[in-house]
Amino acid sequence: MNQGNNSETPPNSQTLTINSKEFLYQTLEHLNGRAFLIRFKLKNPNIQQGDVLLVLNESKILFHGFITGIEDGEAIARDPNSLLPPDTIQ
Repeated sequence: MNQGNNSETPPNSQTLTINSKEFLYQTLEHLNGRAFLIRFKLKNPNIQQGDVLLVLNESKILFHGFITGIEDGEAIARDPNSLLPPDTIQ
């Protein structure tokens, strides 16, 4: 069994939790008025591809998905069950 390091997925994923009132993002794909693929500025340098983004409005979960890529200080995340409305920024 190969137990070598996989550079694409961190061994212990983290959850980045953000209040929806403070969250700015760009919608990359949407369906039925919900943004399910988004891009956002990443302010925490410890977050990596494979970590989880959790966007809350008080106790309601609006977005819960994996960060699928990070480039130039921006992250892309996907949640097929997202409740986020499209674009808060252009």
